[in-house]
Amino acid sequence: MVINPLLNLLASLSCSRKKKNKKDVNMSDNLSAQQLLRIRSKLEAVVNEQPGTRQAQSADAALQRMRSGEYGYCIECGEEISAARLAAKPDVALCVDCQALKDEEEDA
Repeated sequence: MVINPLLNLLASLSCSRKKKNKKDVNMSDNLSAQQLLRIRSKLEAVVNEQPGTRQAQSADAALQRMRSGEYGYCIECGEEISAARLAAKPDVALCVDCQALKDEEEDA
């Protein structure tokens, strides 16, 4: 099907364009202090209750991004990740576009 390669190309161009426009990365402004505290508590609970698991490693990486002020931004392109996405999956490291690209590559 021709549509999938075209969508992949568009997403790839979008992400590479975003990489070039990457700004100084600070903690996402879309999250309130209360939301960040709630998310941090969830992440710490996963690390403490599930040591050695993939989920704990992912949660620990998210906590590291919080400490460095990079939490809430895609680790690939630097775009801000939506507050709703972070609330649903606090350890998420990729924006929707970059996650879709990764999923497509893994399925290929």
